[in-house]
Amino acid sequence: MNLEKASIREKQAIGALCILSFCEKYSINYKGIDELTNHLFELLVSENLPNWNQKGLNIEIIGRGDNLPTSLKNIIPENLFEDFYKLIDNAIEIGIVDLFGQTTDHPKLFLSNCINILSKHVIKLEIPEILLKGNHKHNTWGLPWDIDKYDEFKNAIT
Repeated sequence: MNLEKASIREKQAIGALCILSFCEKYSINYKGIDELTNHLFELLVSENLPNWNQKGLNIEIIGRGDNLPTSLKNIIPENLFEDFYKLIDNAIEIGIVDLFGQTTDHPKLFLSNCINILSKHVIKLEIPEILLKGNHKHNTWGLPWDIDKYDEFKNAIT
């Protein structure tokens, strides 16, 4: 899987797909996970990155080293908890690590960590082709997607 052409926005969406794939395999259903992954997907269309980041601080699961809600912890099997927690933190970091500083390889490393967690659990990651087309001719973030492209992506994952 070559993710070199993916922008940070697209890498962030793939990180969210990693969370959904893990949850699907282990039948983890939790409203806050849907809220989190939808927020992460919204980076694809966000015109204002600092505002997108701020919205992420107002959802139930914010990652960034914070504890997960007790109600979520209670439904995660103990033998999965450490990997689940790492997956959440790594997936969230993809889109925020370079937000206010220089461009680094960290988004790629955090995404690689997510993919490695899935591999450890023998979880196949399905990535819609639209995420692999590369949208960062202007910079590593890529331009915000138009709503039609975003809707096509959302339809491909549901």
